[in-house]
Amino acid sequence: MPIKNISVEDLSLMVTRRRDITIIDVRTPTEFRRGHIPGALNLYGEKLTSHVKDLDSSSVVAVVC
Repeated sequence: MPIKNISVEDLSLMVTRRRDITIIDVRTPTEFRRGHIPGALNLYGEKLTSHVKDLDSSSVVAVVC
């Protein structure tokens, strides 16, 4: 699976144009509660490693911090 860095603007376009995108926010739960992208999953620390196998492999996954 290729990995690439994208800008905030590119992510915003992807979110508005695609339905097959999963956004994972890896910040702490406190930071996540202060504000996050609507629909983003908060997978911090061990939660991330334990849930990777559950992600839809046909979906684009964006990890934000």
